[in-house]
Amino acid sequence: MQKVGNQTIQAILGHGFSETNLYRVETFLSPTSIASLRLMQIISFQKKGRLRGRRGVDVMYEDNVVYLLVKE
Repeated sequence: MQKVGNQTIQAILGHGFSETNLYRVETFLSPTSIASLRLMQIISFQKKGRLRGRRGVDVMYEDNVVYLLVKE
């Protein structure tokens, strides 16, 4: 399943960077979402830091880990 996610995100990013002049993509992930964090590392996103106490989906506040990918 992870390989499908990797291929899908790579295709979306490739289209975004080449066809729509996208320059950067940011992700804000829950630190408990291990699979998502790992996927960001696999597809070359750079970890930029942690936002403390950001509003969560199912919880009132949680930290988020920030990843960034910039067009080369």
